Amino acid sequence: MSVAHFLRHVREVIPIKGMAYKTEKTYLTWVRQFISYTEKRHPSSVGAAEVSRYLTHLALHKIAYIFITIFFRYKNKHTNQKMKT
Repeated sequence: MSVAHFLRHVREVIPIKGMAYKTEKTYLTWVRQFISYTEKRHPSSVGAAEVSRYLTHLALHKIAYIFITIFFRYKNKHTNQKMKT
C-alpha cells in the first residue's frame, strides 16, 4: 500500500466511523506530518522506536513553544508595566 493509498484509506474510514470532517482534516495533518518526519516512509513500515522518537520530538517542540510563549507574555507584561510607571 503506497502512502497515497494509505491517506485515501484514512479519508474513507473516518466518515464511516461517524467522525466529523474537521476531525478528518486534523487526522490527515498528523499522518502527513508523521510520514514527513519518517522520511516519507509508509506508516506500516515504521517501528515502535520511531513512533516513540516522533512523540518525543512533538513533546519537545510543544515544551519549547510553551516556554517561548510564557517568555514573550512575561516580557510584554513587564515592558508594559515599566511604561506605565
